[in-house]
Amino acid sequence: MFIEATIFYNGQYISIIEDNVKDAIAAFIAALPFDGNMVISDLEATIRAVEGVNDIVFKNVYARAFETDFLTAATKLMDDYKLLAIGSRKWETVAGYMVAEDTSGYTLTDKLTFTIDG
Repeated sequence: MFIEATIFYNGQYISIIEDNVKDAIAAFIAALPFDGNMVISDLEATIRAVEGVNDIVFKNVYARAFETDFLTAATKLMDDYKLLAIGSRKWETVAGYMVAEDTSGYTLTDKLTFTIDG
């Protein structure tokens, strides 16, 4: 799974917010049931539940099967701030599980932007 988003947070959490959000996303992915679905609104709720997070705005969310090339064939669930179709609100896992994207330049470290809110 690839996520490009802006996370707005309370500035007093500046030293821990990035790690806490990334840990929450990793825990969310790990907790998906075998052969389950990744639901974008559940992902949003998970990130918003991190202490200090005020809001999140998704720009792009992609998913793919392991053998699928990310750059040429990943499935776009959200593209340029828009849910592409009502069916795109969730992703049915292909191999029964999900992992964070590992393509260079498209990892969680690369495309999550953290902005102090207020």
